[in-house]
Amino acid sequence: MLTAACGNESGAGASSKPKAPEDGPASVGEGAKTKHQAIKVARVDGEITAVVNGSRSKWYVTRQYNDDANSSASKWRDRTATSAGVTIVGHKAPTTTTVSGAGEIVLDFAMSIMREDAPAEEVRIDYFPMGLANAYSSNAGGSASVVMKKVTLKDGVLELEGAFSGTLPFMSKIGATAPRGMTEFSIEDGVFSAKIRKQ
Repeated sequence: MLTAACGNESGAGASSKPKAPEDGPASVGEGAKTKHQAIKVARVDGEITAVVNGSRSKWYVTRQYNDDANSSASKWRDRTATSAGVTIVGHKAPTTTTVSGAGEIVLDFAMSIMREDAPAEEVRIDYFPMGLANAYSSNAGGSASVVMKKVTLKDGVLELEGAFSGTLPFMSKIGATAPRGMTEFSIEDGVFSAKIRKQ
């Protein structure tokens, strides 16, 4: 169900395909607070799952909470009065809040904030299985699709559920070559559910 409300809530393919990296730990860490340092807590705002080259993988959508401030690699921004640009970053560990190339997946797309069960537009999927230098992207001659299933906007927070899939070839760069047997990743049966804050 689609709702909008106001309140005070804070809140080229290879002959053989490689398997995706193993999932990270499932614990959330909290930093120590000193006299001159604020508490830093990694909080999980959602999850992403997909079958990557035949192996199911899971990622966490996170944010770093510092006292009353939030910081996240995932965000949304206004495009028009009824549409938004969305970036959802999936981390392998629930304690990670920045993109480091440690197996992250990034979904970037434009969507209506007034419709559900609608395909997103301008979809791009990036995957970093072995560092930021080894990037695989739908924009490198591949394909990508995102379909929204739930869209709820309240107090600047988009609560989203959707499905996605794609084909991600190696993104060629000057001086860079794809690792042996890793020229392309296929993403199937992808789903996400997350709360994304406006930034």
